[in-house]
Amino acid sequence: MGSTFTISLPFTQTQEAPPAPVEMPQTEANLESLKGQKALVVDDEEELREIIAMILTREGVLVETAENGEEALKLWRNNPYDLVITDLNMPVLNGAQMISRMREIKTSATKFFILTGGVKNDWQIVDGKDITLHVTETIAKPFTRKSLIEKISRKTNV
Repeated sequence: MGSTFTISLPFTQTQEAPPAPVEMPQTEANLESLKGQKALVVDDEEELREIIAMILTREGVLVETAENGEEALKLWRNNPYDLVITDLNMPVLNGAQMISRMREIKTSATKFFILTGGVKNDWQIVDGKDITLHVTETIAKPFTRKSLIEKISRKTNV
């Protein structure tokens, strides 16, 4: 009717190795670093400003917004911020000029993130000063929720 096979394999019991540490993806590992941070989001496009504010708020960030650099400077004078996320091209006072003036008003450990459409321009030099020294990271537009959070959380957990 059929065949029956028996297989014998040598088995040696060894000491169980400890489990390897699980490395969490960057976003999950650093999300805790965003909770409780205070951010200023500056963009003349209301819809984008509100989207960024909503994304950050969902991660536990306390967010205030401004529609241009001049408004942002008023808030900056009286409030400490951990993060400033700003567009470059805005009316009244652009993002590069705003960062330069913020650094003149007060120095702080604030991390500055610049939103850019990827166009190469001369934003790095403002009034003869290299503001790239104050920029933590650039964030290319368009961006996804995930890429925005990853870039910010990676730099706030340093």
